Amino acid sequence: MIRFPVHSRAASRRTGSKRTFRAPCCMARPLVAIGACAPLACGPGDPLSLGRVTVPVVGTISFSDQAVPQPAMPETMTAGVPAEISFRTVGDDCVRGGDTKVQTSNRAAVVTPFDTLVWVKGRYCPEPLNMFEHRATVMFDEPGTAEIVLVFRTFGLYPGRYGSRAYPVDVSPEGT
Repeated sequence: MIRFPVHSRAASRRTGSKRTFRAPCCMARPLVAIGACAPLACGPGDPLSLGRVTVPVVGTISFSDQAVPQPAMPETMTAGVPAEISFRTVGDDCVRGGDTKVQTSNRAAVVTPFDTLVWVKGRYCPEPLNMFEHRATVMFDEPGTAEIVLVFRTFGLYPGRYGSRAYPVDVSPEGT
């Protein structure tokens, strides 16, 4: 049995003693376990204990907002010749621009923008719309019809959902 002192001013004035609450050992064990593990959960190196978390997120693209320029994708390319694409992602005051990843197969290039979400404990992120420019280089080795697939998070009616948009590209043979 573990005894926890309970201080009652009225009882101690009358009798000059302290009351005790007796708890069975099964109640004290979880308290000891929680107390032993708590310092490990949010130690000095843990981002949550510092109040700042930085997380890469797939970039948000707004296709419906007229103030945001639409992605610039080539309609034709030459096989073996790299082409640059550009587009903009949007975010509030807690988002910073990031990298763009490109994965290419024979007939498709999947382009994924990554921005950085910076969450600071106790900080509210105002709503101004910031735009972050992304550029990527795409190249197809074989002539024919190919696709550039842009992966993004949605904005507007259903914010935060993932989507993709395919842009067809006619790839002509080298030297033509």
